[in-house]
Amino acid sequence: MGASPRPLPAEPGTNDLSATFEQALGHHQSGHFREAEALYREILKAEPENADALHLLGVAVFQAGRGDEAVGFIERSLHRNPGNADALNNLGQVYEFLDRTDDAIDAYRKAVAAVPGFAPALANLGDALLRTGEAEEAVDCFVGALKTFTDDPDVLGGLGKALAAVGRADEAVARLRRARDMAPEDPAILCNLGTALQAKGDVAEAEAAFEAAVAADPDFAEGHYNLGVFLHDQGRFDDAVRSYRRALDIKPDDPAARVNLGKALHDQGRLNDAIAVFEGAIDADPGDAAALNNLGNALENLGRLDEALAAYGRAVAVKPDLAEAHSNSLICAQLRKGITAAELKTLHAEWDARHGRVPQWPTDTRNRSRDPEKRLRIGLVSPDLGRHPIGYFVHGLLDNHASENMELICYAGGKPDDLSERLRAASDGWVDTRGVDDKALAARVDADGIDVLVDLVGHFTKNRLKLFARRPAPVQATWGGYTGTTGLAAMDYLIADPHSVPEGTDRDYTEEVIRLPDGYVCYTAPDYAPGVGPPPAAANGFITFGCFNKPCKINAEVLAAWAEILNAVPESRLLLKFRHMESPDIREPFSASLSAHGVDLGRVDFEGHSPHKELLDRYNGVDIALDTFPYSGGLTTCEALWMGVPVVTLPAETFASRHSLAHLSAAGLAEYVASDLSGYVRLAAELAGDHSRLAETRAGLRERVARSPLCDGPRFARHFAAAMRTSWHRFCDAS
Repeated sequence: MGASPRPLPAEPGTNDLSATFEQALGHHQSGHFREAEALYREILKAEPENADALHLLGVAVFQAGRGDEAVGFIERSLHRNPGNADALNNLGQVYEFLDRTDDAIDAYRKAVAAVPGFAPALANLGDALLRTGEAEEAVDCFVGALKTFTDDPDVLGGLGKALAAVGRADEAVARLRRARDMAPEDPAILCNLGTALQAKGDVAEAEAAFEAAVAADPDFAEGHYNLGVFLHDQGRFDDAVRSYRRALDIKPDDPAARVNLGKALHDQGRLNDAIAVFEGAIDADPGDAAALNNLGNALENLGRLDEALAAYGRAVAVKPDLAEAHSNSLICAQLRKGITAAELKTLHAEWDARHGRVPQWPTDTRNRSRDPEKRLRIGLVSPDLGRHPIGYFVHGLLDNHASENMELICYAGGKPDDLSERLRAASDGWVDTRGVDDKALAARVDADGIDVLVDLVGHFTKNRLKLFARRPAPVQATWGGYTGTTGLAAMDYLIADPHSVPEGTDRDYTEEVIRLPDGYVCYTAPDYAPGVGPPPAAANGFITFGCFNKPCKINAEVLAAWAEILNAVPESRLLLKFRHMESPDIREPFSASLSAHGVDLGRVDFEGHSPHKELLDRYNGVDIALDTFPYSGGLTTCEALWMGVPVVTLPAETFASRHSLAHLSAAGLAEYVASDLSGYVRLAAELAGDHSRLAETRAGLRERVARSPLCDGPRFARHFAAAMRTSWHRFCDAS
């Protein structure tokens, strides 16, 4: 490994040139590249195809900063001597300098083929593979290099970095600590140690390692960047912004630091500032797909959907394999007024055609029984099995599945928390998938003998759709975590209900639809949920409407409807609450829209993030919850009902528009479902005008919901198990 090729001893072509060659090597090894270059050229005048002189001339001109010229000389030398491992290794490093990573990897591979176990090339190949995301092979390369470079801190550090990348955090930390002990002031090793410790969950020690890296070299841009990433991950956005800015002060053209600065500003609620950073990054490099994707995210969160979709489209155009941006465009499309389920099916199928055509898992490895009535092994795949909507929706299933002739194995990709520990205890197996790539996870799923693999993410963040595209299980289904079809040809079933996917609409889904009889999910409220308080209107003398949904779900038509409701209910107020809702970037456009419709802004409150218990308690200040459309609330609706607050909703034909309909129907509360926009306004206004009805509803709503199928864990587990059995029977019949 190293930043530049190393000059190596060579054999001149004739004895007459030996003295010149020795003199050239002496200059070269002393760092006098210009003098060495002149002497190599003198040798080549006498012997134009002298392979060693060509090779070392290439090295010298590269070290003088002329990479393009160096390639020609080293390639000419390899034409004369194609098995020269040193020249191949040096050529690889020149290619890397020129950002020709694929060519560099090819050169390193040839060097190792020429001299098996050639440690310099193995180490450099490991570095290059790490940069291209091929961490598993990088581990093997560094292990091979260590057979020669047994005490080289750089090679140990590279191995530690690779081990961290494949999720072997404990081994990574051990290797990196050993490297740190050998080179205690090496900022790169300290930085990589911090990353490995962070992955292991040792937050305090990780921060100390990052701080030591930037203390060892205050001008080490990568150290400030990685410290920023750490702070960002800890939710310390102000500190992260400072670290990213420091990294950019040192290395102004670092695209990763620019993008992460924009992401940190976004997470501070400074969306317009984030957009400016992303646009600056794109101006500097129109092909910066990461900046385009994140620009789309920021625009989407401001409700600028057409611009967001354009940004996502540009990201995919410049980087066709950027599945994340393509997935983001599908989520954004569901926020658009008038989008149809048929249109969404077409858009999702396009994702599959572009990203879902991956090698299928070999079916001959499946020796599991195909007994239709056997105890099924069900795999649940999600990064959100904790304090997240998915955690609250799977809790009842996990707690009540044991008697249903099935085992539930969770493939969890998120940070542990108190709820994830409870879910883990209720499961039959728990696999931490952080840092595990799709190929390795497919092997694990197959080895675990999973009969039905269930996706709980869809196209949302940290999804595993490419795992499902490999088809590691005989039967695959999507359930609970997404808003309809995934578009994957490899996804066999969508688990829904008659409300979210009505009979006769199956043609709008690429999957075969299996409907649970009540609702498609079961809600388990957190133990710390506050009690239901008295109706706020009784104390206030006015009705308070509320919406705790994401700002991106609140469009111009929603705001117009809310303004009509407020105007129809004198002295009523509106509480909007969500993370960053209080940010001027969000508050001001909403305020302008409401004001244009005649609403006194003194009647509207904007509130940002609160801890979950406090957020739930805030419903004790709300009389009626107003749902968004065409993308309705999910967990938000369940939480409002649990806190005694009725939810008025307006479903359309898409799955995303029918979440609240499904939850209200499962709870036996279909009277709060409007059939059209005027009905939505009328229903909310009529509820607001009947204070006694609101008080009666509030007093009994939690008990009513708790006793309904929406919160009946044992009932839901039976229905879910029946759906899994149906899918398995169909597989066995087809087999």
